[in-house]
Amino acid sequence: MKKRIPVRKKDRRKSTHNGRAKENLRLSEDRFRKVFHAGPAAISISTLGEGVFLDVNDNFVRLLGYSREELIGHTSLGLGIYDSPGRLAQMVEAVRAEGAIRDDETKVRTKSGEILNARISVELIYLEGEECLLAIIQDVTGEKRAEEARARAEEKYRRMFEEAVEGIFQTSPGGQFITVNPAMARMCGYDGPEDLMSCVTDIERQLYVRPERRGQFRRLLEQRGVIQRFENQIRRKDGSPIWVSENARVVRDPHGTVLYFEGSCEDITERKRAEEALRDSEERYRELFENADDMIFTMDLHGNLTSINRTGEDISGYTRAEALAMNIVQVLPPEHCGAVEKVLEDIAAGKEVPRIFELEFLTKNGNRVAVEIGVRPRYERGKPVEVEGIGRDVSQRKGLEAQLRQAQKMEAVGRLSGGIAHDFNNLMTVVLGYTHILAKKLGPDSPNCAELEAIKSAGERAAALTRQLLAFSRKQVLKPEVLDLDIVMEDLQKMLRPLIGEDIELSLIPEPDLGRLRADKGQIEQIVMNLAVNSRDAMPKGGRLTIRTANVDLDKSYTRLHVGSQPGAYVMLDVTDTGCGMDEATLGQIFEPFFTTKEQGKGTGLGMSTVYGIVKQSGGYIWVDSKLGLGTSCKIFFPRVEQAVMTPKVREVLAGPAGGKETILLVEDEGSVAILARRVLEREGYRVLEAREGQEALRISGRYVGPIHMILTDVVMPVMSGREVAHRLLSERPEVKVLYMSGYTDDEVLQHGILDCDIG
Repeated sequence: MKKRIPVRKKDRRKSTHNGRAKENLRLSEDRFRKVFHAGPAAISISTLGEGVFLDVNDNFVRLLGYSREELIGHTSLGLGIYDSPGRLAQMVEAVRAEGAIRDDETKVRTKSGEILNARISVELIYLEGEECLLAIIQDVTGEKRAEEARARAEEKYRRMFEEAVEGIFQTSPGGQFITVNPAMARMCGYDGPEDLMSCVTDIERQLYVRPERRGQFRRLLEQRGVIQRFENQIRRKDGSPIWVSENARVVRDPHGTVLYFEGSCEDITERKRAEEALRDSEERYRELFENADDMIFTMDLHGNLTSINRTGEDISGYTRAEALAMNIVQVLPPEHCGAVEKVLEDIAAGKEVPRIFELEFLTKNGNRVAVEIGVRPRYERGKPVEVEGIGRDVSQRKGLEAQLRQAQKMEAVGRLSGGIAHDFNNLMTVVLGYTHILAKKLGPDSPNCAELEAIKSAGERAAALTRQLLAFSRKQVLKPEVLDLDIVMEDLQKMLRPLIGEDIELSLIPEPDLGRLRADKGQIEQIVMNLAVNSRDAMPKGGRLTIRTANVDLDKSYTRLHVGSQPGAYVMLDVTDTGCGMDEATLGQIFEPFFTTKEQGKGTGLGMSTVYGIVKQSGGYIWVDSKLGLGTSCKIFFPRVEQAVMTPKVREVLAGPAGGKETILLVEDEGSVAILARRVLEREGYRVLEAREGQEALRISGRYVGPIHMILTDVVMPVMSGREVAHRLLSERPEVKVLYMSGYTDDEVLQHGILDCDIG
């Protein structure tokens, strides 16, 4: 542009022609020129009427992509610079009316066809008396895009705020809501954000279940700036509490003053309930784990213990810390290690293993405990990772099983002994009977008397052994009576002192108001004598023998552990010594017939067997406890009775047999006994009709026409019992007397129906 461009506004006065005015005009034109060419905006000058470009600056050229030559002399309408021709006409009219327009937003098209967002300011100027337009264009395309992006982001965040599942809030430091989203309102039980903010004006007092938590929340935020997962209980509109988890940050001004808090809030009530249920479940499991009567443990696939409960500590004797530092093989006897290692190998290999097996544990003090173990592998992602186990101490069960086996063995041995003793007793009855007959027949002056006395003595010793066997087998005849055990012990004390010797201290401890028992006094004395002799032999160098009586009540907890005992009230006899004691093997055999620990010839082995049989036949229970080197305690329990002790009657001394001439029907199935009985009766002058069984007795009675004065019959016989024989004969001969005889006990006689008759 070669000529100067004078700028003349519509309301400018005509220039003076003095030198000062000219200089000012030159300076003004220079400044305009500098602004026009050096300014940051795109500037153009065009005619008002046709819009012909008169001048453009470099920024205008760069903005639209045209060269200066392509622009000067051409119109914006012809070049299609404005996206909307009508928009250009509107701007021209506005300038004519107002003289200028400011920051009008429009769109312009570049030479390449790109549409740009532009902010345009237009002012009416005069050039050499002609009206022209001065247009300043700013490219605001980036700004517009930023605004649109900001608007989109604001819309996005607004929608997120409105539609968020979590509650979102802003609160003042003083505890008032600034803004909340609908989810926050719903969480708190309100109809909407406005309802919540209008109703809750003091968050600490109205919303927090524990108001002090609001103070903690505020202090943590101010200290840290950000807080995460702050768990708290808030109160809903209806008053019901819920648990929430808050994430928040503090917003400050440039000076550090807190403006507000903002964050999100999640309802974790269900999670809290689930956690509480889980804690309760874990606590119940923990209580079950810790308080179980069985040992519960876990170990890895190498056998290293990873957990153990209190019962496991009690059984093993190791503390939990000690056990968890051990491998399972360290608490096993050598003979069990291989089997357990094989089980672990099979589990690791995914093989089936026995679910339950028995083994022994070595406790910390070296004892062995019988344990029944149940194991199962625990899997993770289909692979075994651990072994879970339950162990039950079966020592008591094993003991009870041993007691039961012992009781069954004793019962079997007792039956065998009883049968042998009964048959042997019949034989010895014949031997002693004929010995007696021969002795009377030969007289005291016979040279054979010594031999007969030796036979009699041996027979009596054999009979004594038989009585002991019968006592063990509970088949001897007892004479029970109501006794005061303290009185029995007091009477027996005089016999015990010389029996045990002076080097053994004897102590009797009676129980005041001791209950009564029903038993055979002689047999009770036999029990005490046998036990005292055993204690004496166990204390060759002296010691102490204590005999104590007491009233005891056995409950189910005791009887569960002692086979054969029954709950109830008992009178206890306790005989305790400080002797050498016994090991478990010996203790398990003490009641067996002919078992003895004494030297050959020092004992028959029937002492404790006799005690056992007497106690059992008396309805009692015996328990022996002994340890090597610590002595032996024998406790005997007799059922307590309420009857009073009876004064013993003076027995009438019967004269010897007078003999007679009556007829006796003898019924006896044992031939030798029958022959002996017949000979004895016939020697006394009686007429004897002999039958070997019941049917024969009936036939003899039917054929015999004379009177039969007495029936002497065995009770236990094959085919027909003595009771049945007597009943049928009494129907034919009601006047006849009946005398029963038996080698069995009263109990067995009663079992054969001898209930309403005298028993001889």
